[in-house]
This record gives sequence, C-alpha cells and structure tokens, in this order.
Amino acid sequence: MTENTYPLRYSPSLARRVIMSYVMRTLGWPYFLAVAALAFGFLYSVGDGDRSWFVGVLGAVVGLATLIPLIGFTVRYRQSAVMIREMKNPEAILSVDATGLTVSSGLGTSTFPWSSITEIWRYSDYWLVLFSKSQFITLPLASIPLDIQGRIASSVENAGGKITG
Repeated sequence: MTENTYPLRYSPSLARRVIMSYVMRTLGWPYFLAVAALAFGFLYSVGDGDRSWFVGVLGAVVGLATLIPLIGFTVRYRQSAVMIREMKNPEAILSVDATGLTVSSGLGTSTFPWSSITEIWRYSDYWLVLFSKSQFITLPLASIPLDIQGRIASSVENAGGKITG
C-alpha cells in the first residue's frame, strides 16, 4: 500500500448498523412518532368499538407505514449481504488524492471525483458518502487516520458537498 491508500474492512454487523442509520436518518424521528400516534389512535378507536371505514383506513395506513421501513431495511441489507459474500474477502482499498476517492475491491474499482459527493453523514466508526439521496458508499474509519478524514471532509466541502453528523 502506498502513502494515500487505506484498507477498508466490511462485515454484516457493519452493514446492519449502516443501513439502520440510513433508514433512521432518511425517515427521521418525526416519521416514527407520527406512526406511533396513528397506531395509538387506531388502537384506541378499535378498543372503543369503532368499526367505521375511517378506522379501517387508519389501520391500513399504520400497517403500510410500519412495513415501509422494514422492507427498506431488509432489501438494502440483503443487497449488502450479497455484496459482502461476493467479495469473498470483505475488504477494499481506499485511495485518496487531489481529484477524489477511489475504492478498489475484488468486485472492481470505482473512482468518485470530489464534485460527485453531495454529502457525508458522519458516525463514530463509519461515514456514509452520498452521491444522491439513495446512492452511497460506506467508509469504515478504523484504518483512515484523522488527518485524512479531515482532508476528505474539507475536499468535499470545497467541491460544494455538505458534511453532517
């Protein structure tokens, strides 16, 4: 490995944490509070004996609103699990230079110019590097030195991206 390359290690447990973070951040606490309020209203109405069409619709909305994050999590987790299995050795190499990031693994190599990164969501042991609201890569931080993390963040900001978290 050269001076500007860093090993990245992936695992199913990291994938679960990343996807849970993504789902929670995408939907937000207000979503889950609203679903809880609707569920309370539905259960209260059913318990009170109300069997109107409105209560039926409310129950359907609560059911769908509960299923949406579960399905989203399951689909993304399965995609991640398949990729980790296909990698055989779930490691990649991150290269950082003046033009952007390059990630290489047994599945191939992708280069991302700084301008293609719209946002970085920072967590304690990994970053989600977003290219759009639904496309991102995960950078496990264990082997990326703090000064390089700072360099990545400032390069993204200088290119117009946002750093949050």
